[in-house]
Amino acid sequence: DVVLPGLQSIDQMLEGRIPGMIFMQNTGQIGAAPRLRIRGTSTVLGSQEPLWVVDGIVQTDPVNVDPSQLNDLDFVNLLGNAISGLNPEDIEQIDVLKDASATAIYGARAANGVIVITTKKGKAGPPRFNYSVSGSITRRPHYSDKSVNMMNSTERIAYSRELIQKRIEYPTIETWVGYEDAMRKYWNGEYSYDQMSEVVGYYEALNTDWFDILTQNAFTHKHTLSVSGGANQFGYYASLGYSDINGTAKGESNKMYTANVKLTSNYNRFSMQFGLNANIQEKEYTPDDVGLVNYAYNTSRAVPAYDENGELLYYNRPYAAPSRINGDENQLAAFNILNEIANSSQDINSSGVSLNATVNYNLFDFLKLSTTLSYTLNHTEMDVYHGEKSYYVACLRHDGGTSSLLPVGGELKESNTRNNSYMARAQLDFNHYMDSNRKHLLFASAGWEVSSTKYTGISQTYRGYVPERGLKMTTIDLEKYPYYAQWTQTAEALGQRTHQLTNLMSVYFSGSYSYNDVYMFNVNGRMDYSNAFGSRSNEKILPIWSISGRWNVAQDILKNVYWVNDLSLRASFGYQGNMLEGEGPDMVIQRGSMDPYFGEYKSTVYKFANPFLKWEKTASTNLTIDFSLFNSKVNGSVSYYYKKTRDAFLEKTVSEINGVTEYMVNQGTLKNKGVEVSLNFVPIDQISAGNPNGFRWKLDPQIGQVINQLIDKAIDNKDATVQDEIVYQDY
Repeated sequence: DVVLPGLQSIDQMLEGRIPGMIFMQNTGQIGAAPRLRIRGTSTVLGSQEPLWVVDGIVQTDPVNVDPSQLNDLDFVNLLGNAISGLNPEDIEQIDVLKDASATAIYGARAANGVIVITTKKGKAGPPRFNYSVSGSITRRPHYSDKSVNMMNSTERIAYSRELIQKRIEYPTIETWVGYEDAMRKYWNGEYSYDQMSEVVGYYEALNTDWFDILTQNAFTHKHTLSVSGGANQFGYYASLGYSDINGTAKGESNKMYTANVKLTSNYNRFSMQFGLNANIQEKEYTPDDVGLVNYAYNTSRAVPAYDENGELLYYNRPYAAPSRINGDENQLAAFNILNEIANSSQDINSSGVSLNATVNYNLFDFLKLSTTLSYTLNHTEMDVYHGEKSYYVACLRHDGGTSSLLPVGGELKESNTRNNSYMARAQLDFNHYMDSNRKHLLFASAGWEVSSTKYTGISQTYRGYVPERGLKMTTIDLEKYPYYAQWTQTAEALGQRTHQLTNLMSVYFSGSYSYNDVYMFNVNGRMDYSNAFGSRSNEKILPIWSISGRWNVAQDILKNVYWVNDLSLRASFGYQGNMLEGEGPDMVIQRGSMDPYFGEYKSTVYKFANPFLKWEKTASTNLTIDFSLFNSKVNGSVSYYYKKTRDAFLEKTVSEINGVTEYMVNQGTLKNKGVEVSLNFVPIDQISAGNPNGFRWKLDPQIGQVINQLIDKAIDNKDATVQDEIVYQDY
């Protein structure tokens, strides 16, 4: 029921559907990954995103974005997340795991909750073809919208005129354009009074519609063709998908192609499953520094886009801060937003393929051996281009003299990231009734898992790029342009390569006992090993465990109450953990380039040795009541949870004489509690096996409250840094 027309991704479709899940979207740009928080946050500096699991395989993000960026609410992630390439039409079921008893089996990576996705598979029968199409139109912004509070041209000029007449302090003007430009020219004697009045009258009647110029009504359409079927011992499902998503900002588009294959087979004691998922995504944007949408919302309507001849009208803007030379803030460059759109671009092209295979063998009727292998490959390429005619490049070019940082051509920023990951798992499942009356059911599962994730990347900036001349780079005289020559020796110009390898080995156990489906007890345990923590072995291994129980009241003391279909009480307690990538017990030295002064290679301290760092630990308590009443017309659950994280990672300010100014410590404490209410009403249900096309009316309100609290005696809440009383600068 989560697949909705007009929504592009699975995470967006979950908004408002899961109690206790907070959905945050800080941009209207298409393809941007939202932020999801399940029952608040349990870490300050580590990743706060939930773990995605598809068909039993943990998914990794295609690009290893730093957790500090992902946690920053102002950061816009256009690179996508772990399930960006998954077609929602291929999904059979979604389960959101929240408490410790449900997430403990997934280890430290599940500290923020787990979203488990099961994809469709074939069923016995002849081939069944299905074609799904959906489309939607997104209306562009209008000045008449209630959310847009913008003055028209007459009001805007009246505001400026009133400031001048009443001698009110005028805001600092960096750009002279429109009414202010006309008044300045009048005061400087460049305009007569009549000329000034004529120009001001033109501006008062202008009413430039920036929304019409820069945005559009966007049409989006999605198509999926699938086939499924099978025989008694074999099933298959395959699909092809295509989506064309356009943004309301002109020039924004996102095309995605998907393919999915799932094969299942059973033979005697063997059962096998094979899955393949592949995707290609092509995204087009205007670079962030252009600020297209912000310009549309905040630019005065008394500013024209075109001159009287229909040509683009340019006005002078101060140089962007990084391009200023010797602190001169009066350097100006011509700007027109339409010219920026025409001479800049941001393209993100990505592709990914995931393979998985599972083989099960029933050693006995009560004992099964399972082995699972998976491999995932992702490649993401992002190009940000600013052309020679753009304002961005004009700021770098300056006057074209010796101070120029880019004498000719444009600038191209390239970044490439490859992600390879594999996983191998072996598991034994025991499932057996311990008595002839089939009342005592015992289930146990034990397994071993090893996984590896590797990211390799390179980012480099090229200046002098002229794509219209065969995608070539222009040769620039380094002696003539010393500032440019100096820039060519920076890390940005020379290129930066990255390599990140994460290996994880785990053993886990799960056991449960059920008496007559009335009383159920469960215990889960897992041990994760990481060499990122501590110099002592007992700090490298994190035991994660949970205990839980369930009392089926409806099958016990309320067994004869006809209007109670289900009523059960659940309780759980457990410990979860979290780790922070990039930290370790050894000092990390960043090797730099040749130092021109000393004539030797230079290195800097990247990470200080941290032998005392250990895992974050979260204790979680959960109480839930599940109910289904009146012939399943009223259903729902009410949950209360309390989580407390100890030894949370925080950055501590230290003296500069250590070679670094900040040091990672386990000094934070977080408390997290809340109440969740999930309801489902079915006033009318005429659908049955004999009437599959009947009418059903469902209402499912979701209510949740989350309270987060960070507890520490000396915390700078802005950047979550532990403050020292005395630092080096105090001397």
